[in-house]
Formats: sequence, C-alpha cells, structure tokens
Amino acid sequence: MKKTFKFLIIDDHQLFADGLARILEEEDNFTLTGIFNALDSSASIDADLVLLDIQLGVQSGLDLCTWLRERYTNMIIILISMIQAPHLIREGQKRGANGFISKTTDAELLKETVVKICRGENIFLGLPEKGSSLHEVNLLSEREMQIIHLIKQGLTSKMIAEKLFLSEFTVETHRKNILRKLKLNTANELIAYAYANHL
Repeated sequence: MKKTFKFLIIDDHQLFADGLARILEEEDNFTLTGIFNALDSSASIDADLVLLDIQLGVQSGLDLCTWLRERYTNMIIILISMIQAPHLIREGQKRGANGFISKTTDAELLKETVVKICRGENIFLGLPEKGSSLHEVNLLSEREMQIIHLIKQGLTSKMIAEKLFLSEFTVETHRKNILRKLKLNTANELIAYAYANHL
C-alpha cells in the first residue's frame, strides 16, 4: 500500500482516540488530520479515511456515517464501537460504511484490518455470516442458555454460582465456552449479542 492516507477519528472517548491514533501512526502510510468528539454538519473534512464511533454522546454515529457517505462518496468509513452488536453493524453496512472494528480488537489485528480496508476490502469484524447466528445459538447447551439469561440480568459469576448451586470455576468455564461458541470476546459483547438475537 503505497498511498498515504490522511485519517480522522471521531470518538468521544479521548483516551481511546489518542491510543488509536498512535497505533495507526506507527504505519508510514497513515497521517492523522484530527480527532473530534462530534462533527458539525458545516464542517469540511480533509481526510481519506474516517474512524467513526457508532455511539457518540452528542450525536448518532450511524447518522453521521450516512451524512459522510452522501457528501464524500470516495471516503473510507470504518465504524468502531465497544459493543459488537450484529444489528448495529448491519445498519452501518446499509449506511455505507466500509468496515467495523470492535474497540476490544488487539492493536495488530486493528492495523491489519484497517490496511486491508484501505486496499479496497470491506471487512466487518464480528459480523456473523448470513444464517450463522442461528447455527451458533444451536451450539449452546441448556445450562449455557440459562447462564446467558443471568448474565443479562447483571449477575456476576459468583452470584450465578450461588443461584445455580455450581462452583464459581464451573460458571467461569461455561462463560468462556459461551464466548468461544458465539465468537465473542467480552461480557458486554455477549449481552449485546443476546439482546440482538433475542436470547
């Protein structure tokens, strides 16, 4: 990838945005042009690539994605979020995003994915292929489904263990197996997945 990409970050979590900027600036092909926690509709953007948080505090990242795509047809738009919810990712696809990366993604995979998207690929990390969600859910045991319901209620592993008369170690093992089967990384992603897929 020889072209130099000017990139902009729109994220209301300054610490994360600063870290993301440093990760990409390690690559010779990326130059930061700015970090914003929101974007005014009158703004003029000097960037080839925008990394856009879906959940901005003062405006909708998805609405902003639509606005950017309509105004800058050749711009590369990558959505980022702490919540890896399939319905939000699919909505981003519909609105013209070129990719999605979870904020829990490690630095090397993040850089690799951004580079591939800049080369012309559309990559939505964490988005199940069509029809795969049902298959993954079918892999869950009755006990695992029971634990998911309790996690959605906000119970800790210790609380779940007491409620189900299990050891805390057993509950932790179930949680790890659930994440593995659903191809998720964190409890927050699991909760979002459970709500999105009506578990």
